[in-house]
Amino acid sequence: MKSTKNLNILGLKIKGHNTGASLIYGDKIMAISEERLDRIKNSPNVFPSLSIEYCLKGANLSAEDIDLVVIDQIDRKNVYDMENIFTAFYGDKFKNSKIKIINHHLAHAASAFFASPFDEAAIMVIDGSGEKISTHLGTDVMETDTYYRGIGNEICEIQKTAHKRDGSNFPLTFGVGKLYSFLTETYIDLGRYNEGKMMGLASYGKGLLKEKFPLDLWYKETSGGHFLCNAKILYPKISTLNKINKIITNPGKILVSGRVYLKGKINKLKRGTFFSQFKQKTENGKIFLPINLQKPPRSKEYKLPDDYYTEMAWIGQKVLEEIFIKASRRLNFITGSENLCLAGGVALNGVSNNKILEDGKFKKLFIQPASSDTGIPLGCALWGYHCFYKKEGRPFAMGHAHLGKKYADKEIFELIKKTAGINFYRSEDIAKETARLIDGGNVVGWFFNSSEYGPRALGARSILGDPRNPRMKDILNAKVKHREWWRPFAASVLEDKASDYFEIKHESPFMLFVPKIKKDKLPLIPSLVHVDETCRIQTVSAEHNGLYYNLINEFYNLTGVPLLINTSFNDAGEPIIETPNDAMRCFLGTEMDYLIFAENDGIGGYVVKKNE
Repeated sequence: MKSTKNLNILGLKIKGHNTGASLIYGDKIMAISEERLDRIKNSPNVFPSLSIEYCLKGANLSAEDIDLVVIDQIDRKNVYDMENIFTAFYGDKFKNSKIKIINHHLAHAASAFFASPFDEAAIMVIDGSGEKISTHLGTDVMETDTYYRGIGNEICEIQKTAHKRDGSNFPLTFGVGKLYSFLTETYIDLGRYNEGKMMGLASYGKGLLKEKFPLDLWYKETSGGHFLCNAKILYPKISTLNKINKIITNPGKILVSGRVYLKGKINKLKRGTFFSQFKQKTENGKIFLPINLQKPPRSKEYKLPDDYYTEMAWIGQKVLEEIFIKASRRLNFITGSENLCLAGGVALNGVSNNKILEDGKFKKLFIQPASSDTGIPLGCALWGYHCFYKKEGRPFAMGHAHLGKKYADKEIFELIKKTAGINFYRSEDIAKETARLIDGGNVVGWFFNSSEYGPRALGARSILGDPRNPRMKDILNAKVKHREWWRPFAASVLEDKASDYFEIKHESPFMLFVPKIKKDKLPLIPSLVHVDETCRIQTVSAEHNGLYYNLINEFYNLTGVPLLINTSFNDAGEPIIETPNDAMRCFLGTEMDYLIFAENDGIGGYVVKKNE
């Protein structure tokens, strides 16, 4: 076995959404999602060749230098033979590599536990679907929730919940992740992979439909502690014409699945199926009574928030919160651990994470910042390091999420010099200068160092604004983000000041908790106050976020407010930027006031402004 210093492990996700790569090389680690490089949102079923090349070049390695390739399994091997898919693409280029295929949920668990600071912890993985497995009765089922115990370099499975799945349909039950995505995408029609939108929308709900659709109609807990959600969701017919029009006018869905999606829709129309794609097909299972919704799926012309679809979002959120609380309590009882690690796409729901934190059964929580399938490559690489090679300790514990490569100051300077239509100057103190610009009411694009891993901008690829300005939310939407007016923005706050402004005492380095804002601070940060007086927050420490901490601290010195509005550096519908070229393109294509390129020493940098 090679020494740790020379060990090179490549973790991959090569099928499904959010493909990408992660590389452990010696005592360093790198990770990137394919969407950051190909600029296709979620990169559905795109082989991550760009991500692999990015990691190898960033580490100055070749394919022959890789000792181990680890890939997760989704669906079944006879559907996606991951090793064959990989070798068909690369041939014998990775001829010195062992190849291991691991369970999808195990990769999620590894991404959280081995990236945490904990030597032991309970682990909760909840997503929409993962690997299709066979039960001891010979039934094929799809995993949705799995609980583990992590100790040292081992992860032991405690319990797995899985559901019968026929093609894309769950005829009997499904997990809360799939219920949440059904409401988000199919019924409320907020778009594919936009569960974060529904979380924000749910806060406008008042529980007006809770008596007509009580929560126990939506989910049940079995005597064995499995949480099953009702897949028998029916709603009124919509016309064939409207259904076809909905497909044609939603290019995102055509992009995601293309011919497969259209073929499925045509087949359903031939069968006369106008109900939910999750419609229960059999009356043999009597677990649930059907849910008969009052209205067809929302059309784009139907504005939100409202008193029906918003209330359905409220119900979906409450179901998720209840399951999170009950599942975490059970896992705490089984393991006796004070530490909890969370992963899977559902763990991006900061409101539900906050409920676990407030419940108090676990003293410390670690949530993988790339909890969705984005984090699978990292989990695969960490599994290889700790479980295959049996390495001890936590050398790759994530105090921050900056796992991308650095871009040379010279490269950025050359880009600035050759770009037409701008003027620029260099600042010797980029933190102080940027704070001054934000204090002046400007919207600032901020580019520094290695990019963040996961869907949140955490101070490397961010757009920043002044939370004191009551119009800043609208300004950001008008100038750059072009989002729905009801969606909230997040805050980056100095870690040592967070409890002064928010009802939280736990660190939140990855923007995955949504606490209440303290009453006396509401008037100070009006552009961050959501309808329920909450805010999604990133706590920023000097140890892990040096320059970004300095920037916020300089703003604090100027204004007395120790936080900034922080939103991802991208226009609506595109992935977060990765390269300096991406930053410049986005800056020139929007109405941002300034673009900041901070230098890698964390001191100086360039201030870019469009010509008048």
